[in-house]
Amino acid sequence: VTAEEAERCTLAAHRAIGAYLSGRTFKVVAIIGSTLYRDAHLEQARVEEIHGNLPLLSVAWVKSKDAYDEQIDARLTDSLRRRLDEVVDRRIDLADEVFVVDVGGYIGDSTRSPIAYAEMCGKPLRYYSQETDL
Repeated sequence: VTAEEAERCTLAAHRAIGAYLSGRTFKVVAIIGSTLYRDAHLEQARVEEIHGNLPLLSVAWVKSKDAYDEQIDARLTDSLRRRLDEVVDRRIDLADEVFVVDVGGYIGDSTRSPIAYAEMCGKPLRYYSQETDL
């Protein structure tokens, strides 16, 4: 760790402590849904940040189609699927609410389980299809 990196971390910690002591809180929003809709995930993360929230989203775009992602698709084993599913559940655990990217109302099989988990945990759910005109 360089001195510059250590200084940045120290300043970030001071800001976090100051926010905590001042009572300022941030809503943490887990963004879930089909990775076919990468742009919608990224746009929602941008919207959440603009509103002062902390978005948590996947960056393992295993279903979107570009050259990098096709390499991931080739490695998408059952073990990797289970690991990614576990990561989604932990993201939900950390969140205050869950935003479901369901472009056109589409909810795939791999998204149904995290929705059920969020409901079981009592997390409020919001849906892309109910908040956009797309």
